[in-house]
Amino acid sequence: MLMMLTLLLPEEKKFDIERSLPNTGMFSKYCLNLKEFRRSIYPLHSFLISGPKTEEILKLNQITTWGKGSIFEWLEINNANWIAINLKWENGCAFGHRAEELTQVPYRHYKTYEGKFFKKGRFIKTISEKKYSNYLEAKIKFDYSIFDKVMKYDEIFCYLNKGLYARSCNTKTITKNLVSLFLKNPFAFVKNKNYVKRWLSKNIKK
Repeated sequence: MLMMLTLLLPEEKKFDIERSLPNTGMFSKYCLNLKEFRRSIYPLHSFLISGPKTEEILKLNQITTWGKGSIFEWLEINNANWIAINLKWENGCAFGHRAEELTQVPYRHYKTYEGKFFKKGRFIKTISEKKYSNYLEAKIKFDYSIFDKVMKYDEIFCYLNKGLYARSCNTKTITKNLVSLFLKNPFAFVKNKNYVKRWLSKNIKK
């Protein structure tokens, strides 16, 4: 089973399942044109999928992008491995955001994004997704390098050739490590945590 994450920025508000290009590198753009791959319908974290469980995955009905019913939840339930090619974990593991939602870190909140769904240029329907998103107004500064420190003892690292390397880790391990971290320190990834804490206390009602 092979799956690749493809992202579409929320401000684009338009997703063509056949034509919208991913912003996750050349490999995913290349595979987008291969008949062996199918694409999931949720644009914020869409996946290219190939393998025997493709239909099962495409039928998932997500409630939130990283939570209930999502492909991220499916990957964890099915004991999948996450692989980051030519990237450190801080840049190559969107799966880590699942732990932020599971622990309800205070600098994020549920936000619904709406857009239009197309197929080969033909409008199909209006779509929406709920994502556990940052408070943009809080001007949060992140230090995701901590992610690398948390993961380094559990990852598999290998050089595929002189110019290509990969990091891999089991999805359950990723969630376990990061949930443990966030339960101890919900602001572990926030560089300007004192400022963000003050902003939250002034602007967010509990």
